[in-house]
Amino acid sequence: MTLPHVPHAPPAQARLRPYTTQIAHDLKDHLVHALADQPQGDAARGWLAQALAEASCPGAAESGVLLTHHARAARHLRRLHTELPPALHRSLFRRGVHAPQSWSAVDCARVLLTLLALGRLPMHAHMAFVRQLFLKGDSDERRALLQGLVLLPEPVRFTELAIDACRSSVRSVFDAIASDNQFPARYFPDAAFHQLVLKALSVELPIERVVGLSDRLTRDLRRMVSEYASERRAAGRALSADTQGLLDRLAERSPLSTPFHPTMPSMGSSPRSGDPAS
Repeated sequence: MTLPHVPHAPPAQARLRPYTTQIAHDLKDHLVHALADQPQGDAARGWLAQALAEASCPGAAESGVLLTHHARAARHLRRLHTELPPALHRSLFRRGVHAPQSWSAVDCARVLLTLLALGRLPMHAHMAFVRQLFLKGDSDERRALLQGLVLLPEPVRFTELAIDACRSSVRSVFDAIASDNQFPARYFPDAAFHQLVLKALSVELPIERVVGLSDRLTRDLRRMVSEYASERRAAGRALSADTQGLLDRLAERSPLSTPFHPTMPSMGSSPRSGDPAS
């Protein structure tokens, strides 16, 4: 079965950055080749062909068809166990996905469908669409969206959504944004990043999986971690090795990092320093 070409958006609509378009192509090719090796994969191949064709059509995001395909991805691909090809693994890592080896075929499909839908939407409609995906998705759909958030066009626009996700009581959702994900280090203001670190300590997420922490060691974070440690000691609770280790790093680090103030790019602006180059 021949799957549809992943088209570029027409001039009147938002265009994906070149590197994002390439990632979309690579994700599609990975899924196509993986399914080609499945002797009983006709249903999954048919679903993928339909989903990609519909995601690439104008109006797909507004019609709700993408929400349906996001949900159905698990039904069709959950039994597909495949490793990312090395080139795709390296590309995702360079763009801020620090554990692409953990991505399942379902994750790849959901991120791919999101990229294609955004390529057909005007820029001003991106945030509402992505928020709709998050709010209407189940925990696994939310996890996939957060893992791929750094790949979306002008990802800084989705900072509020990512900060909201950090408040989730669902561990897999919190881990998706806090663990092996460069999005918080790139775009979270200090207050939100510090809260992420404190929650990581409280739920015992290995602190080394918080990407970019070494560059965000500020005086405020030192104060907050010290207060957190003092509260635990006062309650007669032991400090985790990660908490003590972070306290030691903050005490030894001189000078500490300066406060970070992310800025919102204007439409069509070039990436800020630290964003992937096209």
